[in-house]
Amino acid sequence: MLDWSQADEVVHDAFAGLAGRVDEVDNPEGYLQRSVINIALQIVKRRGRALPARPIEPPSIPEIDEMWTLVSGLPARQRAVLVLRFWEDLTQDQIADVLDIPVGTVKSALHRALRALKSELEAKEER
Repeated sequence: MLDWSQADEVVHDAFAGLAGRVDEVDNPEGYLQRSVINIALQIVKRRGRALPARPIEPPSIPEIDEMWTLVSGLPARQRAVLVLRFWEDLTQDQIADVLDIPVGTVKSALHRALRALKSELEAKEER
């Protein structure tokens, strides 16, 4: 996991990388997003740590607490796809680019995640 100063450096490095290529890049926002992910993963890999099994808990907001708890219980790839799709509002093609996986994998991960959330919500209603 990165601390705030490292995260700041990652974002700075991503912008610095874009500055030299701004005329060559068709989608600067996507370039920055992918750059931040790649740089952060490089730092984490260098440290020899695995990515956290669960995301950091967000500030307590009653409207999203229940759903966030359910999303936190999903496998990492399903969680990532859901967050990018519904919180970041990315298309399936954009998610595939960001995660560097095939679009078919995005579709199946999204389908499985939504099915798992639906099952959990239905089980809670029955209780």
